[in-house]
Amino acid sequence: AVLCIDPSSHVTGGSILGDKTRMSHLSHHPRAYVRPSPSSGTLGGLGSYTHDAASLAELAGYPLTIVETVGVGQSEVELSECCDLFLLMLAPGGGDSLQ
Repeated sequence: AVLCIDPSSHVTGGSILGDKTRMSHLSHHPRAYVRPSPSSGTLGGLGSYTHDAASLAELAGYPLTIVETVGVGQSEVELSECCDLFLLMLAPGGGDSLQ
């Protein structure tokens, strides 16, 4: 299962990045579940009900749930409390010397 947390549209309140479009091959796989969700202005990298969605994916029998976030800052710890493994992925050349 992949839970994608996207920035929210100020007009409609919905997700604006279209993760299901970017993951079209995966989203059509019979054993995969891709759920785009708006962040709705919630800080911490998660949507307001991401933890509930991750729990439901586990109960549905998905052995792995990936949570893709809008990004987190230094004081936003909600994501680390929701996941077993926290991974930061950067494009080559991204970030500064401390990262």
